[in-house]
Amino acid sequence: MSSSAPPRNETLIVFALSLAAMVVSMMQTLVVPILGLIQNDLETSSANVSWVTTATLLSAAVFTPLLGRFGDQHGKKKTLVAVLVVMVAGSVLAAVTHSLLWLIVGRVLQGAATAIFPLALSVLREEIRPAKLPGAMAMVSGTLAFGSGLALVATGLLTSGDNPDYRSAFWLATGLAALSPGGRRRPSSPPPARPPAAAPTSWARSPWPPPSSCSCCPSPRGTSGAGARAAPSAASPVPS
Repeated sequence: MSSSAPPRNETLIVFALSLAAMVVSMMQTLVVPILGLIQNDLETSSANVSWVTTATLLSAAVFTPLLGRFGDQHGKKKTLVAVLVVMVAGSVLAAVTHSLLWLIVGRVLQGAATAIFPLALSVLREEIRPAKLPGAMAMVSGTLAFGSGLALVATGLLTSGDNPDYRSAFWLATGLAALSPGGRRRPSSPPPARPPAAAPTSWARSPWPPPSSCSCCPSPRGTSGAGARAAPSAASPVPS
């Protein structure tokens, strides 16, 4: 007897991918409350510090379709793990640097992690049964809005006080990304069985066009009905 595959914990998979999607959405709004702190700490202009948010949006627009296509060709789970590692690296770089240029580079790496969302939806299609798939996709999609709001509140609380430090927000992002269960490898399992396709109806199996019994319509084989049998042959002599 062939050994059966180990059962999948679908609840854990949905929770892990939801947390990963939430961390990705937090990266977009993480710096909004601390732009003024970044400007004062790095002694730069407001036009230059605005690239901290613009770089993330541009990176997401460029890398999301590219990494999605890469995941289709080389494996969605491996690509999702690699993108999580890139997001952790960008968060660490943004937390330790004292240069605006390297801070923007770190934000570019964080923006590339936006590709986690479409990759997570693709993984759900492979790992979740069709009966539970709509609810699982709704759960992962709903964490996007929740993460955006959570980042605003958490960043505001971390940077409150007499001596606020904007780097604490990036350390928070680093910790959440590193502890995200979505980055852990799981044993591969066969995809859930899909329901069989419906059998074609009787009219779909019948030949088209149907054979005609009318004398004025040609039959499928190029001959006509009763009128064709009564018509004289083209090779017969014409009576004088």
